[in-house]
Amino acid sequence: MLAEDPSLITGLYYDKYQKLKASPLYEALNMMPKPAVHHLHITAGAPVEYLIKLTYYDYVYYNDRVGLFKVTKRPGGITEEGYQKTTTLRKYWGRAQDFDNYLREKILLSRKEGCCQESHPIWM
Repeated sequence: MLAEDPSLITGLYYDKYQKLKASPLYEALNMMPKPAVHHLHITAGAPVEYLIKLTYYDYVYYNDRVGLFKVTKRPGGITEEGYQKTTTLRKYWGRAQDFDNYLREKILLSRKEGCCQESHPIWM
């Protein structure tokens, strides 16, 4: 497939969809059982220390009111109300470690928070 079209693995999926769908590889993958996780939130899929490290970049923003991070390298950054650069917020805390600990608490679910999350028995 790649010998025929080297651009097959780049670009938008739906631009290549018909060619991929016609391939024996697609057929084989389509027949395989699907895992339970169809999507994954980054806070569930990456170590917390890695996420904390990311907040040292100047293009990571945090909104404490809604408890969300956003990332952009676009000129002008995030302009939505309540979002501040994490590098700026860290300066207000005095010690970087104090801000990092605060973020750790915000990212990690406590036992109490984790036990009351809604779940659906969709795989039964």
